Amino acid sequence: MLQIIDLACNNFTGRLPQKGLTSWEAMMADEQKAQSQLKHLQFQMADENQHYQDAVTVTMIGLEVELVKILTLFTSIDLSSNNFQGPIPEESDQQSLLLQLKDSLTFDSTLSLRLVQWNQRTDCCTWSGVDCDMAGRVIGLDLSDESILDGVDDSSCLFDLQHLRSLNLAFNLIEEIPSRLANLTNLTYLNLSCAVFGEQIPIEISSLTRRNNLNGIISGTFPRNCGLQTLELNGNQLEGMVPKSLANCTMLEVLDLGNNQINDTFPCWLKNVSSLHVLVLRSNRFYGEIVCPEVHGIWPRLQIVDLASNNFSGKLPRKCLTTWRAMMVDEDEAQSNFKHLRFEFLFLSRLYYLDSITVTSKANLFGSDVVLVACQCQSDQQSLLLQLKSSLNFKVNQSVHLVKWNQNTDCCNWSGVVCDVGGRVTGLNLSFESISGGIENSTGLFGLQHLRSLDLAYNQFDRSQIPSRLGNLSNLTYLNLSDAGFAGQIPVEISSLTRLVSLDLSSTFSFPGTTLLKLENPNLKVLVQNLTVLRELYLDGVNISANGNEWCQALSSSLLNLQVLSLSSCFLSGPIHSSLADLHSLSVIRLDMNFLSSPVPDFMSGFSNLTSLSLSSCGLNGTFPEKIFQVPTLETLDLSNNILLHGSMPHFPKNHSLRTLMLRHTNFSGYTLPNSIGNLKHLSRIELAGCNFTGTIPTSMSDLTELVYLDFSANNFSGQIPSFHLSKNLTYLDLSHNVLTGVISSIDWPQLVNLVHADLRNNLLNGSIPPSLLSLPSLQQLQLGNNQFDGPVLKLPNASSSVLDTLDLSGNNLEGPIPKSIFQLKNLNILLLSFNKFNGTVQFDTIQRLGNLTTLDLSYNSLAVNASSISSFLPRFTTLKLASCNLSKIPNLKNQSRLFHLDLSDNQIPGEVPNWIWTVGLGHLNLSCNSLVGLQEPFSISNLNVLDLHANLLQGKIPPPPQTAVYVDYSNNNLSSSIPADIGDVLSTAVFFSLSNNRLTGVIPQSMCNATNLKVLDLSNNSLSGTVPTCLTEGTQTLGVLNLRGNNLNGSIPGTFPRNCVLQTLDLNGNQLVGMVPKSLANCTMLEVLDLGNNQIIDTFPCWLKNVSSLHVLVLRSNKFYGNIGCPDVNVSWPRLQIVDLASNNFSGNLPRQTLTTWQAMMVDEDEAQSNFKHLRFEFLRLSQLYYRDALQVFDLASNNFTGKLPQKGLTTWEAMMVDAGKAQPQLEHLRF
Repeated sequence: MLQIIDLACNNFTGRLPQKGLTSWEAMMADEQKAQSQLKHLQFQMADENQHYQDAVTVTMIGLEVELVKILTLFTSIDLSSNNFQGPIPEESDQQSLLLQLKDSLTFDSTLSLRLVQWNQRTDCCTWSGVDCDMAGRVIGLDLSDESILDGVDDSSCLFDLQHLRSLNLAFNLIEEIPSRLANLTNLTYLNLSCAVFGEQIPIEISSLTRRNNLNGIISGTFPRNCGLQTLELNGNQLEGMVPKSLANCTMLEVLDLGNNQINDTFPCWLKNVSSLHVLVLRSNRFYGEIVCPEVHGIWPRLQIVDLASNNFSGKLPRKCLTTWRAMMVDEDEAQSNFKHLRFEFLFLSRLYYLDSITVTSKANLFGSDVVLVACQCQSDQQSLLLQLKSSLNFKVNQSVHLVKWNQNTDCCNWSGVVCDVGGRVTGLNLSFESISGGIENSTGLFGLQHLRSLDLAYNQFDRSQIPSRLGNLSNLTYLNLSDAGFAGQIPVEISSLTRLVSLDLSSTFSFPGTTLLKLENPNLKVLVQNLTVLRELYLDGVNISANGNEWCQALSSSLLNLQVLSLSSCFLSGPIHSSLADLHSLSVIRLDMNFLSSPVPDFMSGFSNLTSLSLSSCGLNGTFPEKIFQVPTLETLDLSNNILLHGSMPHFPKNHSLRTLMLRHTNFSGYTLPNSIGNLKHLSRIELAGCNFTGTIPTSMSDLTELVYLDFSANNFSGQIPSFHLSKNLTYLDLSHNVLTGVISSIDWPQLVNLVHADLRNNLLNGSIPPSLLSLPSLQQLQLGNNQFDGPVLKLPNASSSVLDTLDLSGNNLEGPIPKSIFQLKNLNILLLSFNKFNGTVQFDTIQRLGNLTTLDLSYNSLAVNASSISSFLPRFTTLKLASCNLSKIPNLKNQSRLFHLDLSDNQIPGEVPNWIWTVGLGHLNLSCNSLVGLQEPFSISNLNVLDLHANLLQGKIPPPPQTAVYVDYSNNNLSSSIPADIGDVLSTAVFFSLSNNRLTGVIPQSMCNATNLKVLDLSNNSLSGTVPTCLTEGTQTLGVLNLRGNNLNGSIPGTFPRNCVLQTLDLNGNQLVGMVPKSLANCTMLEVLDLGNNQIIDTFPCWLKNVSSLHVLVLRSNKFYGNIGCPDVNVSWPRLQIVDLASNNFSGNLPRQTLTTWQAMMVDEDEAQSNFKHLRFEFLRLSQLYYRDALQVFDLASNNFTGKLPQKGLTTWEAMMVDAGKAQPQLEHLRF
């Protein structure tokens, strides 16, 4: 019965005795027998060929695999390390192929344990990792954990090793599974665990461990003659159903589909696969009962079943379970039969499954136990893990892993723990465990010397330092400390982890401008100089603070195998150095939110493996290289938020791989997008918001069937909206702020059943709004505001089932009553209907049906809102705008505790403002343009940010402004007091303050200068007296508009305008000011409007303002200015000047032709429809805009003492001075426009 012979390492000599070997009958198969004990072994001796078959069943747990694999054992004859001579056939080509294989592989010789020892001077069958049969043919190859970097391509000589039965490439970095594995037809064991793969899963693979990330569905093409014995796809992202063709694999012994997303019923249809030993379906979405109709004889050899964490239901079927006979252990036996299961691996020292412990796992809704087998954790490993747990602070109610650890269970079964075959902890995942505090250097973590993978991401280590003892974990290949709350200097000991393949120290949740971790000493160069096998580096949010030359050369000098480089928000500066081009393997580059301030280098188009390039918010400039668009592997390109970066769209070839294109807020431009954009068949996201594209949107966009997200907002696209009816996955569409025209098709839009967000605001769209658009089943936000839609809004079909959250129809020409179906949109949160022509009466009890409504705007229609009876069931508003809604009183909203923005302006509300309005927590209140006469006392308005009471009938004292105010407008009332002395102290946060057009008296208080944040101060058209406070002109380093016109102010204009003056408008017209125009006004280089008219100023023409090139308006009329108006440097004086009023002064001399012709903005092209001056404005807080209301070109020289002739050249070009020749006079005093 001899089956295994081991005579190795002796001093046997001579020839191998053929008769002796052939007498060992147990190793020779009778070809006539239906079965033999040695099923697979092929033994070749000279010219004789005998087949041996082995029926012994064995198991072994592979590295980082929680359940067993069951295969078959070869018999073995080992005669190595003796002195035999003679004709043992050996194939010399095998050694040559192995040496060629070695030469073709890229590996780190300092970390290699096998490849580094292979050489032609020794027999290849004695090489480490190589196993040969008796004929000298290579049948086993173990290159696991050899630091192989670039994987194996299809041209490798590996696939010429035709006798190969066992291949182990685990724990290397293989980019994709070679398709030529199918050529190794004798392969019975294949281990590619812990490697990096692409998406395709070749059907030839018989064993894939759980450390991959394969997705999609399991191929349904298992052939009728399928010889598969083991199929392990545990721990991926596979979905769909288990393919029925798997039943063709009648020799299947191990089926492990655990930890995927498979959605199917129990696979009773595998009943004919009688050889099945292991069935693992755990952690999927299997459902239903596990009753199989024909239970007799189903899976008689089944020994391991794991159905945990699914959706199985019903009762456990006794008949079905009792057919699994191999799981029924005789109590009289000393040990279970399962203990002797062996795993065919050709290395005899590893053959025996050492652990026969039976572990139970709670199943599904039927709540019973099933049997599985696991490796036994070594006692010291369990002790170290428990010590680690006790040293950590974590929230028990938020813990997923740690909370389950206890000494009564095997640590290799603990959640978050992975062990190798020897029960040693090799993987630890404690991410998202709500751990706080620090990690002590004495903790058991650092005793886990076999640890290869450590994940502590997303915890709260309270800005403690990264423990330096992490450097002791020398076997680490994967380290993830991202967003774990560590802070301070990254320890230099990290650089000693020379086996690291992936390092993630990123902090993506830090506040902008702040960092938690930093690299100063050591710097980046020191950190990475020893990490020569690193493939992935994530340091986002780490303060590196290095210039382009430093950080690029630090990476390129050490990390030649780097594939993923993620350094966003690292305080890096540019330019990007050319040495980065040495990293030929780069696939992902993320440098977002740094300070590169340079062009994108051309060499980036040379990264032939580039899949993702992210350079957003980096201050990039120049022109983006079009060649980068053409990189065939490129899938993601993000250049957003680089406003100085120019570029245009290239021609896209067919079947380009681009999936995500983000160019928002750049200076990319072009007249129409290229029609070839339709070739981007894989495109799912495109963002061009805030660019300078014009022309029509190409109709080829309709070919983008994979499109999910499209944002073309804030461009100048024109023409009609193309059809997106084939983009059935489209969820987000933003075409707002363009000049699109035409109607919305009632045919194309109903196809967009997945559309969630549609924003078409601020275009020129017209026609009616199709009800089908309003009733899309997934639509949550629909924004159609500021277009030209007209007609009535028709009844919304299926309104009660709508998920619509936001509806914006404002700023159109819609008419008729508001349809009642709008008030059936029960999920509605925001409803904007302002600035239309809706009519009729809106009852507030109708609005209360919208229980989720928070924002309502019905302003500026022809509606009458009846708010006489306010129900307590009214929605809890945050914003309510009822401007111009024919209200006759303020609605009783005192129970609206969440109300922040209330606008009741332009109504007919008389009386006083009720005092409850100050208690509801408002932040924005607009009651302007009513007939209010006062504020009911007592009042406290300290919480308001915006208070607008202008254009009412308020009388008496000035109401005290809110202390938190940003915008306060009391203009156009009948207030008649003096300005309170402490007014500026109260306005410490204000940006806008206006008291214009009242009847105020007294002086401007000095405290007004304490309002240091003011950008607009308007006290015009009152009866204020005294002088202009000196501190007001000193404060023009923040003040943009100072309007004091129409008062009784006297004295001179203070000469204290600072060097950093930002004043844009200075209006002192209609006072009693004297003296000269202060020369310091020349510091106000942003000045656009200067109006000093109707005072008593005595001065010459202010040529010294020549550097104020932004000046649009100059009014000096009705003063005592004198002399001529010639300025020496005429080529630089006020090129934007459009209004000049010098009338009623004492100017004299000839009109200087050269000076006047430099005022180019007054020379109007007759073909222009309007002057550019019409658009002059001052913006503040985006609350409103101050327009200078006179857009005409004005040139008034009347009532002076000019002499000479009117310059004829100027007369022909200044439209403002076109005079009927029949009325022209020699004098100029009457000339006026």
